[in-house]
Amino acid sequence: MENLSTAYYVFHSVGILMIFSNLVLNLHILRKFVNDWKTWKKIDYQLFLVRIILEVINMFAAVNYFVLSTVDIFSDIIPYEFIITPGIIAYNFFEARSFLAAIISVERTLATTTPIYFYNYRKTISNFPIYIFLITTSIVCNTVLFKVCNFQFERVDGCASFYCSLTTCFQSYAVITRIIYTSTNIVFSTILSIQLIFLSCKSTKISSDLQKANLLSLTDAISTFIFDLLPSLIINVRHIEIKSLGPIIGTLRSTGRLVESMVVVKLMRKDTSVNQMR
Repeated sequence: MENLSTAYYVFHSVGILMIFSNLVLNLHILRKFVNDWKTWKKIDYQLFLVRIILEVINMFAAVNYFVLSTVDIFSDIIPYEFIITPGIIAYNFFEARSFLAAIISVERTLATTTPIYFYNYRKTISNFPIYIFLITTSIVCNTVLFKVCNFQFERVDGCASFYCSLTTCFQSYAVITRIIYTSTNIVFSTILSIQLIFLSCKSTKISSDLQKANLLSLTDAISTFIFDLLPSLIINVRHIEIKSLGPIIGTLRSTGRLVESMVVVKLMRKDTSVNQMR
């Protein structure tokens, strides 16, 4: 049994709780989306449905990683590659989900700033290129990890989390992709917020579905900034050593995702109406 810090056990335990809760909640949301709400038929929610599917797969892989990591604390019976592989799978789907969230942010902004043109042309544009792009992000991610950065399934001394088990090369790549999708998400969400305030001042009416979709996108941007980008920037700028802290980054991300999922459930309830702008 490894000699791990108290912080490791705290973040590891909280991480398991957040991920498992988020998995259960997203399975509930997925069932509601398909069976009850029928929102997959609406343009405003189609990409959100795909994002939830990616979220479910990401959480399922993350649960497996955390469970295997927990067993590994007390016993060495599980080969290291079996432990780290679910983490890599989870990261792949997390990247795809994050890029999709950025795309949704762009889509929501266009739907609000140019609604007539958007809805006239959006119906004729397939989501297929977006799906191809998401698959490409995973291919590139694995190519960089294994081919460019020469990742090996070997334990890193003093490392007690998935992130620090990655090579420095891939960590740099992860920072670059994180900046790309978070900055895109935040920039377009800011534009969306300004536009919504402008429409409110003009007493413009907006459909409930459009408002809910916009709020879902804004919630994702806020949670990404608070629970993902901001902690990563603080850790990198202050040069905080996180090896002994365990899965602190994953736990914070999972907390943000759980908060976001709770907002989704609240907004999508049939008895929940978004105040229309008068």
